Amino acid sequence: MSLSKSASLVPLSLLALVGCGDPPPAVSPEAPPAPAASAPAETPAPVASAVVDAGPPALKGSFGSFVRAANSGKVDKVGEKDGVFKADGVKDLVFEGEFEGPAAAFFIASVDSTGAPNGDFDADTLTGTQSFPTELSRALNAGGYTAGVGIYEGDKLLNGPDGAISPLADGKHKLTFYVSAKTAPKDAVRVYAMLTDKTVVTGPVAEAPAGKAGAAKAAPAAPAAKK
Repeated sequence: MSLSKSASLVPLSLLALVGCGDPPPAVSPEAPPAPAASAPAETPAPVASAVVDAGPPALKGSFGSFVRAANSGKVDKVGEKDGVFKADGVKDLVFEGEFEGPAAAFFIASVDSTGAPNGDFDADTLTGTQSFPTELSRALNAGGYTAGVGIYEGDKLLNGPDGAISPLADGKHKLTFYVSAKTAPKDAVRVYAMLTDKTVVTGPVAEAPAGKAGAAKAAPAAPAAKK
């Protein structure tokens, strides 16, 4: 082999060695940056709603009946003034009724042909200067200037020394009402009760004795009125 031919082989062998080397490492494409974590959405604090205190519900009471008793105008058991529970020489108006509820006072008032108080007469268990409830606005006399009402349950007098009554216990009560008044009306009257929370319960109308003018027809008991 000549020198020139050998020299020409060297570059080829070198190229062959280079060609036999490891290939360059593959470059993977660059991954996109991860998205930034978003902050959690804030939950708005609940807004406290205004609470209106309506107070306790109104008490309930009802009349089962209210009629003029058979012995009305024939007995003398109470006096006209508050706290007088003895005969005074005047025959009493007597009524019988049934009531259920915490009554703290009772009223008996003369009524017109529609069953509304006409202001001619009223009797009650209020005392002193206690005034009538708003529902009885036509009877504006204060407690000390009206006739008293003696109330019995059986043989038990419910009035205290001043003529007022203590609130009735739960349950139904059969009551007898005595009113002494020289000017007591001979016509129809209506009964009312005031509960311990001042709620007024309207009762039935007791008809006037037969043959008396101005009598109102018996009316059913009305529902309890709001304070």
